[in-house]
Amino acid sequence: MGVQGLLKFVKSATRRIHLSDFAGAILAIDASSWLYKGMFAALDSDDPDAFLSHPLKMIALLQTHGVRPLLVFDGGVLPIKAQNNRQRQEERARYRNRAEQLRRAGKVTEAKKELRRAVGVSPLMARRLIDELIQLRVDFIVAPYEADAQLAFLVDHGHAIAAVTEDSDLLGYRCARVVYKLAHDTAEADYVEFDDLRDAENERGKHLFDGEWAGEWEAWRAGLFTDMCVLAGTDYLPSMRGVGVGIAHASMRDHRAFDVAVRHLAAKKRHASEGTEFFVETAPIARLVFEHQHVYDPGTGAVVPLRPLSKEAEGLDRTSLT
Repeated sequence: MGVQGLLKFVKSATRRIHLSDFAGAILAIDASSWLYKGMFAALDSDDPDAFLSHPLKMIALLQTHGVRPLLVFDGGVLPIKAQNNRQRQEERARYRNRAEQLRRAGKVTEAKKELRRAVGVSPLMARRLIDELIQLRVDFIVAPYEADAQLAFLVDHGHAIAAVTEDSDLLGYRCARVVYKLAHDTAEADYVEFDDLRDAENERGKHLFDGEWAGEWEAWRAGLFTDMCVLAGTDYLPSMRGVGVGIAHASMRDHRAFDVAVRHLAAKKRHASEGTEFFVETAPIARLVFEHQHVYDPGTGAVVPLRPLSKEAEGLDRTSLT
């Protein structure tokens, strides 16, 4: 999931790498992304543990190239994400029911398509993979809440060289180094260093995050980039109707302040919708979740905010951030 269209938007700052580039280092892995792929691969299998094949195969791939995997699992559900999770569960239930109806009607191919859309990672699946990791002596962490925030913390604080995921939200967390689309057959992947976004360009060769005004990149790096992601829509909060990453980027570049950009977009008639008021009220909380979500610090053994709490965050009920 993540921010729709974000990886394509910053594609000019992406480069290809090989796993051997990280030999001797630790890569922090979004365990759910590998479990999802494992579920898709196991849809036609009668083996209840078939979904483990993909993550175990990927772990072996990293080890073959001298890379130490550190798997990170999602923990508790964030209150801000509860509505989104309910909607996903309802959608998956509809897809499963439709798949069963199609199967009974003898439409096997159509049924499989619907079943693929119903795939979700359960706590039991995560538990089974953890059992395997213990046997293999592979390190893992169960995050207090979202794995994305935990991955960003591990990389930014030197516990891992980069994070491996399929979720563009990690850039929203301003994670320093992210590996996407790691291929088992070639051991190659797309790689983004957050600081390289300073040189990202649009199709006309114009810099997206630098050069418009003095100190622009520093502003994006300090938080405007996260603000853009929240405006464009994330797993925590869908965007206002008609607002994608392009419009969110232009709005943040024009207004340079999150609250001003939100009010400006909400006031536009063409973006007015039933959910606009909800977005305006919830967007500041989503923004603070990206900045200050609670994570586990392996260095101290404590649960800490991803970044030190701002004055804005201090004024909120702590349950808004967890």
